[in-house]
Amino acid sequence: MKNQKLTYRFHDPNPPGVAVAYLLKVLMEVNAPKVEQAIREAMSAGEAEEKIEQESQEQDEAVYEPEEFEEEEESLSQGWEMSMTT
Repeated sequence: MKNQKLTYRFHDPNPPGVAVAYLLKVLMEVNAPKVEQAIREAMSAGEAEEKIEQESQEQDEAVYEPEEFEEEEESLSQGWEMSMTT
């Protein structure tokens, strides 16, 4: 026996714009949990990036403090001058 191919036909008496709006509404409702999850993941990823940036800025500030370097340079140059005169 030969398998028959099923063919479906839908008759929609509404104008195409109404049908599209209805389909869009249905698809949005169905995919709402996925969209919410994607938003949550994006927010947590953004927060993680902000935290990493903030930590790296804090480390950069801790490593580079111009005032300390100026004081060290002065003491080194004074020590060099003292050793040259003696």
